[in-house]
Amino acid sequence: MLLQRMLRAAMLEPRVYDELRRDRSATGSAFTVVLIVAACTLVGTRSLGLGIMVQMALGAIMGWLFWSMIAMLVAQRFGGRAEFDEVVRPLAFAQSPQVLMLFGFMPGWGLPLLAGTWVWSTIASFVAVREALRLDGREAGLTVLLTLLIVAAINVVTGMTFGAFGMLLSRIGL
Repeated sequence: MLLQRMLRAAMLEPRVYDELRRDRSATGSAFTVVLIVAACTLVGTRSLGLGIMVQMALGAIMGWLFWSMIAMLVAQRFGGRAEFDEVVRPLAFAQSPQVLMLFGFMPGWGLPLLAGTWVWSTIASFVAVREALRLDGREAGLTVLLTLLIVAAINVVTGMTFGAFGMLLSRIGL
């Protein structure tokens, strides 16, 4: 059932995203999808150290939950209505195309796969947001675009903050 839903999600089938919104028992499966995508990315980028694996898994989980919360808050401005758990499940499955990052280790495939799976997953996120929050196409598109911009801005600010903090700590020998 998990792989079937991942394939349907990757094929941008709206019905699967609506099913996931309603299926409260699919939260564990959604969590599994996020971990599968993280594992495929790790293998594809040959980042196999234990510390990197833990960091990637935690980052993937936190990123998924954070993105879902921001998308839900943005969608509410357009009249979208859903509980948090109704949003996280479809948005996890929207990451399914990123399983192809498994092949990122192949010479010349890394960057095209990264770009292609990002675009594909963004389109899948559009379908997931539209179905989970019951928005029209314009509202769902604006929700995804604004969520991407907000998350990117937060990542830049926190990256600069924590990056500068880390550099400071390394300079003083910690």
